[in-house]
Amino acid sequence: MSSGSAQPFLSALSSLRRTTSSSLSIINQSPPGFDLREILSCILDSELARTYEFGYSGLKIEDFFAPKALRFQNPELKHTYADLVLQNNDLLLKRPESVEDDIEGDEAEDDIEGDEAAPMDFKLINKIKEHVEFIRSMLASMEDGEISISAYDTAWVALVDDVEGEGSGLPQFPSTLDWIANNQLLDGSWGDSESFTAHDRIINTIACVVALKSWNVHPDKCKKGMAYFKKNISNLGNENAKHMPIGFEIVFPSIIEVARSLNLEVPDDSPVLNEIYAMRNLKLKKIPREILHKVPTTLLYSLEGMADLDWEKLLKLQSQDGSFMMSPASTAYALMQTRDPNCLAYLAQVVHKFNGGVPNVYPVDLFEHVWAVDRLQRLGISRHFEPQLKQCIDYINSCN
Repeated sequence: MSSGSAQPFLSALSSLRRTTSSSLSIINQSPPGFDLREILSCILDSELARTYEFGYSGLKIEDFFAPKALRFQNPELKHTYADLVLQNNDLLLKRPESVEDDIEGDEAEDDIEGDEAAPMDFKLINKIKEHVEFIRSMLASMEDGEISISAYDTAWVALVDDVEGEGSGLPQFPSTLDWIANNQLLDGSWGDSESFTAHDRIINTIACVVALKSWNVHPDKCKKGMAYFKKNISNLGNENAKHMPIGFEIVFPSIIEVARSLNLEVPDDSPVLNEIYAMRNLKLKKIPREILHKVPTTLLYSLEGMADLDWEKLLKLQSQDGSFMMSPASTAYALMQTRDPNCLAYLAQVVHKFNGGVPNVYPVDLFEHVWAVDRLQRLGISRHFEPQLKQCIDYINSCN
């Protein structure tokens, strides 16, 4: 049930914002193929410029965009765009002279030592251009999007028995069991190894144990997983409810009941479990069953958490790609209940695409396109990607 991520894209953006230059080297000649006017447009005429250091006197580029009155309150802040000049095809920043303390506002005149100048660090500029081009290439190749694997959803898909060979006693997607066996963490749990929330780790772990136990494989991994679960389930009480994954209060009680049906030792008197059951009952009361079966609601994302459903009516709410709310777990549960070929086709596609593991939502093309536009605009660097962002927006509009 782990949340999805677009980490490579986010890392690229973070690098683009963090890159700094600690010193300025003297460069007598521009690197081949560099258009300094393009660099000025890319760096100075953008919010991007505000995070990079010039490397002397502790000043930053943002200082040179300060209002004039503020510049003269601090004698060092005298530079404007005019002080960034091209000389012999080098980008130069002229150094300021000291300013008398009694200089006031508009009456002051900038005194610049014309002989002293320092070229901008072209290594820094190269790095910025590399990041810009990398992000442009990522924007051009998003397709239907990618997202991290969810151990919880993979476990539900692993529970599906052979749809096409009734009574064969074999799993429909054996590669999901391989993924589960190969991705248990050292402490016996399943989940994201780089980030931790108790809700995510606990539900992933019990779901994976259930999947392995259902097919009587890897008993050692089941034992280790249950040891982690029993030791750490009380930690749910210490977690902020805001960090709870989507639909947790609906689906967690359901997977607990499946675990008990397999004779796995789940505590019966846990105060935390009682609280989660109460949260589930409260949420289910908010959406009456007759509404659930008539119009799409958020509960379609968590069908595996509910019993006694009218599948004939629910199949009318199925997405065109065969999924229920693009959720592999919910769709796997629907397939187990209905043997619907569209559910089967959807899951087969996802399992194949992600080599056995499945994400908690797929496809994510709309989300990824919207997210990319939103992040680049919020970071203040969208002007460097205008053609690519226009393509993203056109794609979003075409899906409406």
